[in-house]
Amino acid sequence: MLPLDYSILLVEDFESLMLVQTGILNELGYKNIQTAKNGIEAWDKLEELLQTENEIKCIVSDWNMPEMNGLDLLKKVRADDRFKKLPFFMLTSETDKKDILLAIESGVTNYVVKPATFDVLEQKFKRFKNE
Repeated sequence: MLPLDYSILLVEDFESLMLVQTGILNELGYKNIQTAKNGIEAWDKLEELLQTENEIKCIVSDWNMPEMNGLDLLKKVRADDRFKKLPFFMLTSETDKKDILLAIESGVTNYVVKPATFDVLEQKFKRFKNE
């Protein structure tokens, strides 16, 4: 199970979806949630919070966003030794098998097809095994 004390970075460009997903994460018991509207903002937040009480321990990111999408953020995270083991959950409406395979090949922890309900996120987080 993804530990409840983890600081989660939620990356979503649509404000309404960010609010819904934050609510679901809160219902699951996660209280330390940081937010970003795209991959660039997320990357900046990752670096800013490194070595602080709010250091990001997990990323939950949308795939389709302006400026830097979730897949590019995932690749950047996996290429950096400081963050490469960070759990990374991709939220997306992309259901094409080639997209799913691309995310897996890029190192995604788990893939969540939208809409990400309470039950689906709970199930995905329960499958997480801390290494």
